[in-house]
Amino acid sequence: MDYLTPDEIAAELRIASETVRRWCRTGQLKSLRVGRQYRIVRSDLVDFMKQMEVPEAQKKANGLVAFAN
Repeated sequence: MDYLTPDEIAAELRIASETVRRWCRTGQLKSLRVGRQYRIVRSDLVDFMKQMEVPEAQKKANGLVAFAN
């Protein structure tokens, strides 16, 4: 298994590492506690990111898709 730290995930996603830690703390992102640190299995990160995706129909309803003329 490929374990990642919140800092590694944050760098990969270009977000704050505290955001990743908050996802772990709140249980949104499945993680393991190793002492005072979190470790995340890459496959759990992939599953989490898929859940975070906004469906195309919802993007259109919210006006997030630019329509070509």
